[in-house]
Amino acid sequence: MNEARRVYYNQFIEDNSTDQRMLFMASKSLLNVQPDRSLPPHTDVSLLANDMGEFFITKIANIRSKLDGICPSHLPSTWERDLVSEPSAIVLSDFQCQSVEAISDMITSGKKKSCILDPIPVTLLSACLDPLLPVITNMVNLSLRTGYFADAWKTAVVHPLLKKPGLDLLFKNFRPISNLQFVSKLTERVVANQIQCHMIKNNLFPQLQSAYRSHHSTETALLKVKNDLLINMNKGHVSLLVLLDLSAAFDTVDHKILLKALQTKLGVCGSALSWFKSYLEGRSQRICIKETLSQSFDLKWGVPQGSCLGPLLFTIYSSDLFSLLESHLPTAHAYADDTQLYLSFSPSVGTGELDAVTAIENCIRDIRQWMCVRKLMLNDDKTEFMLVGTRKQLTKVSIDGVRVGDYNISPSSSVCNLGTWFDPHLDMDVHITKTCSSAFYYLYNIRHIRKYLSRSSTETLVHAFITSRLDYCNSLLYGLPKYQLSKLQRVMNASARLVYCAPKSCHITPLLRELHWLPVCYRIEYKIILLTFKVLHGKKKSCILDPIPVTLLSACLDPLLPVITNMVNLSLRTGYFADAWKTAVVHPLLKKPGLDLLFKNFRPISNLQFVSKLTERVVANQIQCHMIKNNLFPQLQSAYRSHHSTETALLKVKNDLLINMNKGHVSLLVLLDLSAAFDTVDHKILLKALQTKLGVCGSALSWFKSYLEGRSQRICIKETLSQSFDLKWGVPQGSCLGPLLFTIYSSDLFSLLESHLPTAHAYADDTQLYLSFSPSVGTGELDAVTAIENCIRDIRQWMCVRKLMLNDDKTEFMLVGTRKQLTKVSIDGVRVGDYNISPSSSVCNLGTWFDPHLDMDVHITKTCSSAFYYLYNIRHIRKYLSRSSTETLVHAFITSRLDYCNSLLYGLPKYQLSKLQRVMNASARLVYCAPKSCHITPLLRELHWLPVCYRIEYKIILLTFKGV
Repeated sequence: MNEARRVYYNQFIEDNSTDQRMLFMASKSLLNVQPDRSLPPHTDVSLLANDMGEFFITKIANIRSKLDGICPSHLPSTWERDLVSEPSAIVLSDFQCQSVEAISDMITSGKKKSCILDPIPVTLLSACLDPLLPVITNMVNLSLRTGYFADAWKTAVVHPLLKKPGLDLLFKNFRPISNLQFVSKLTERVVANQIQCHMIKNNLFPQLQSAYRSHHSTETALLKVKNDLLINMNKGHVSLLVLLDLSAAFDTVDHKILLKALQTKLGVCGSALSWFKSYLEGRSQRICIKETLSQSFDLKWGVPQGSCLGPLLFTIYSSDLFSLLESHLPTAHAYADDTQLYLSFSPSVGTGELDAVTAIENCIRDIRQWMCVRKLMLNDDKTEFMLVGTRKQLTKVSIDGVRVGDYNISPSSSVCNLGTWFDPHLDMDVHITKTCSSAFYYLYNIRHIRKYLSRSSTETLVHAFITSRLDYCNSLLYGLPKYQLSKLQRVMNASARLVYCAPKSCHITPLLRELHWLPVCYRIEYKIILLTFKVLHGKKKSCILDPIPVTLLSACLDPLLPVITNMVNLSLRTGYFADAWKTAVVHPLLKKPGLDLLFKNFRPISNLQFVSKLTERVVANQIQCHMIKNNLFPQLQSAYRSHHSTETALLKVKNDLLINMNKGHVSLLVLLDLSAAFDTVDHKILLKALQTKLGVCGSALSWFKSYLEGRSQRICIKETLSQSFDLKWGVPQGSCLGPLLFTIYSSDLFSLLESHLPTAHAYADDTQLYLSFSPSVGTGELDAVTAIENCIRDIRQWMCVRKLMLNDDKTEFMLVGTRKQLTKVSIDGVRVGDYNISPSSSVCNLGTWFDPHLDMDVHITKTCSSAFYYLYNIRHIRKYLSRSSTETLVHAFITSRLDYCNSLLYGLPKYQLSKLQRVMNASARLVYCAPKSCHITPLLRELHWLPVCYRIEYKIILLTFKGV
């Protein structure tokens, strides 16, 4: 019997591993705990159900009656304007019908909870979904299309539940838990999704409201509040923290005010507004006790509970509150109907304490009046108040309470805030104690049923009831001392031992490693890193001038796509580039760490508006296709051409130099440097080049004229923008079209180069000149230097005409040849303008390092140095990372460096490549946390990493294949 029980419950837990309610049922059943069906004394279930139904309705009616009695006779003018304001310019006139596939996804991804009024159980519906799906989709779409919510869907079934175990069995101590029909909730989900998208797209969510917004949660709300309070503590201030409590908030909402808010705030009209009117009116509920239903009770007010749409509607209903809060306090925050007010003051300032209390009380007084108007009841006596500050500062304060209505609320020693516990010093002691107490309670229960559970099922229950509690809002614990976190770690250690049935004396580290459980302190750091990563990388790059963030645009792309397409096409068709797109936002960035903080050492990093860059990409693609089709790219230019890259450019140059070395020649290699090349381009010369070289004319030429003229930039420092500065010259940086235009602008240069030198090469504005000579020929050395200097002289003149500045002193020069041949050469430099450029011992060429003998020693040394720097950094954070995350970082920062232009290393002896292989071996060991003595071949094979020498051969084969 026990074996059968064990098999059944293990399978049940595995099947319901993500359903908290079902896991509670399983654990209680194994513990032989009878479900709590406490009910008030009664003789007849049907009569009890009717009495409870009458009580719940009367309670709401009494609140509404009380609100009508205390509502102020004269409202502030701003509130009156809010109630009768004009409809919004933003419009949502109808809801989009859903496809069968969309409805199917919603059903399969949603909860399978049934209502007693459902014609068939949801589990059965899911099992027979294919034939029923078209019918369900038609029902939902018919409701959306007609703006009508079926009367049959408006009845909620309410199960009364005792608020807390041990309370007296009185009606007032029971909470009504509502359930709605499945198709009703499905239709609400469709509408809720569209309303949320509409609010996100038009930035209609209040900034101080964290509920129902992507990348927002109770944790981010609490982090915001705690961070503000800690900042005030660091200033030596004391903060007043008030947590408002509403009485039956969702049940007293006035339908007329809500519909007006939907019209004026969200622009809901037409069939969409009709749908909401139909959805709100004529609702009812029936009380269910022991499967016996009461009579039906009409609901005149409120938004439906037990639905996903009700809480969202409440957020819209109460959105005006935040304008009121901003007029009283510098900051506040809310999550749905949980509102937190806080205000800081300096205890050392004479009237600071009194002023802060007065400000908070005035704010609460106006909130109470505002809520009366909105038919919401502030629960005065359940509102909580706490003083927050350091122990030293709190001793200077003598506040005995805050006035809320008719009550004086005394300061609490701790408050429960969205499921976490705050204390006056924010050291989270109370929260940790209560979390441990709750976790040990469930640990005790799971230990009693461990004999029936497999290891996997035990781990599932531990995650559901224990580690979920340790992880909830654990980012609030960041920075706490280890002795406090050790209490939580003891809970985790006990949980790990329970999973493995290990004795208390068993060493814990191997168990945690086997379970892949991070210790508590690292779980907290991981959460902070995760939240920070989402903040930094959760967005696509936007410009500060973009009307909406690019992430928001992407999320709402379907309705915006026709508009964006029309904007782009209108620009192309009319040959006009909108003036609003021509302003760049420039962020100054120090060129290298450690430089003096002088203006000249900062590089301007430009960013342009999204639609501007999108239009440029369209034009750039068409220009590139035109140039490729008509063979207009200079042969010596590798930029912006298919199958060309920095690597192919460098291979070409290195190959030419090696051929010269094989002939016994020495080569002069000169790398030209331009000063602000893109910024000095002359628009007239560029437009002439587009006409004569590419044949651009008509509206295409007009587009380029419009694109280039009237441009400006604004400097952005700490989100503060400078005045606008006009740009009379140059091609836009921060765009994909600017570099391509520079390539066209400078294309004549290659005709000049060909008249002086047998070969040269360029990648965008990086130009390489090289010329070889035989040291054994008498005048060869002098002739080569003269030819190079004459070429540079003519290049300087050509650039002057083209308004480009050659940076003479930053131009680099190197002699390339075998050691034997270089001993025969005595060139002390090359003349560039007024400078004599001496030969360098190595030069940085498009991100790689060339040395005089092309043995790539300098390049390998610098690559290894850079890779080991990142390896060292990743090693320090390895304890926070999974294997997969570590491998991702290694690819991003280390193997990418080993692979960059690695075809240049082909043919080098193994002893040189072994330096790079050591980097790769160290990276592989880091991924697996393997010791240095561990054999490397199995690790590389497991990672599917080719050794360095084979990676080089693979690159050569790949380039050859593309070439052929």
